[in-house]
Amino acid sequence: MNEEKRKNIQSIEDIRATARQADEEIERMKAEMSQVEKGVKEEKRKAASEAIRRLKLGLDPVELPTNFEEMKKRYQYDPSKFHLAVAGMSGTGKSSLINSFRGIGIGKKSKDAAATDFVECTKEVTRFPDKARPSIVWFDVPGVNTLNVPDWRYFNDQGLYIFQAIIVLFSSRFTATDIAILRNCERYKIPTYLVRSQSDVAIREIVREKIDEDDFILAAVDPAIMKEARTEFITRTEANVAHNLKQAGLKHQRVYTVSRGTLYDVVANKTSQKTMFLHEMELLEDIIKTALERRGVDVTDVNDF
Repeated sequence: MNEEKRKNIQSIEDIRATARQADEEIERMKAEMSQVEKGVKEEKRKAASEAIRRLKLGLDPVELPTNFEEMKKRYQYDPSKFHLAVAGMSGTGKSSLINSFRGIGIGKKSKDAAATDFVECTKEVTRFPDKARPSIVWFDVPGVNTLNVPDWRYFNDQGLYIFQAIIVLFSSRFTATDIAILRNCERYKIPTYLVRSQSDVAIREIVREKIDEDDFILAAVDPAIMKEARTEFITRTEANVAHNLKQAGLKHQRVYTVSRGTLYDVVANKTSQKTMFLHEMELLEDIIKTALERRGVDVTDVNDF
């Protein structure tokens, strides 16, 4: 066998090996979705007795979804991607957060940016591919209080049960709406990230409490005061969330405090010694780790993602 023929055979074998690996990955993703659907079937059985109990109490019974394939088609579900939704109350900055994650700065013009405004702009779940990290697809979910329906029905109607993770975003207060989203995510075994947005605004207000109003110029504030305000803000937020989770009978989980401006700087690698970090870097790294784990990839180095 001559050298050229041997190289051709090797090339064909390499192509076949790559194809086998791709097929195996697709089958693994299908198996994962099958497990999710099996879990929903089990939940249906459990829900039957719960529905009877609620009806006896005059409550609206929880209905479990059956339209997995319809929703996956609606949101262009791709087994090779990590589908991550951002949900929460109106006005918490969901669209701005998604833009920052995708490397689109505040006020930057981009034809594929998520629309932002002082009022709720998102009327239906909107899909946003991540150009910097092609394995992630973001979904902007309309504010929960834009529809007057039970929380589980909203969750089901929006097809949130197909997502592989959900960011529950809140701003000034951690509300019953956030608890409802977490409860539904727990029902479908969907990983969640509790994120407090607009944290820089809240920290500025704490600083105002500590110094004379006439002397308030943020850029000139003593770094020690800024550090103290940051620590106080994080402590307050964590205590409030922990209390609400306990009251709701939900397990404790971490809360990430972020500023969309700092998050953009982290994503765009534009941070400096003056950057006031909160939990932006940890949030980004944890999301990437979850995405890699769900795809069966080694998570030792998130920079490879």
